[in-house]
Amino acid sequence: MKAGYRIFSISKMVSNGETGAMDNSAQQVNQADQFSAAAPHWRLIQGVMKKNSRVNLIYIVGLIPVVFVAGLLLFLTLENFLSGQATYGDKFGNAYEVEGVAAVIVNLGILGLVCWLVLYMVYLFKRSPGLLRLHCGVGAISSLCIAAGLFYGLS
Repeated sequence: MKAGYRIFSISKMVSNGETGAMDNSAQQVNQADQFSAAAPHWRLIQGVMKKNSRVNLIYIVGLIPVVFVAGLLLFLTLENFLSGQATYGDKFGNAYEVEGVAAVIVNLGILGLVCWLVLYMVYLFKRSPGLLRLHCGVGAISSLCIAAGLFYGLS
């Protein structure tokens, strides 16, 4: 029985002059609340805990390929960084190669994009607004580094 309905029904009994019935009804409602309040809430908490663990498992399994690709990108970027060149490809199949200072800027931008991805994965688990702002800031700075390096290197 909902709390609002209980108050309405007790006040209706008082207005009808059923004071003896009010005492018995109020006791029955309190006893029913004691027995029904504990079990459903506990089942609800257990269901939420199981659902959260299932959702976390799905997140972890879904992130395995993402972590693999990010690790591969990190490895290739560090290899390019040590060789003093940078290769950047876009979704249209174009590959841009630069060397020297421009390569350093582009490689730092690509490393920033890996950090951007890691920050997003951390945000998925923590759901902190500060992490989301940091994620957006790192992504913007990384994109600007890549654009500046390519513009400097290709001009």
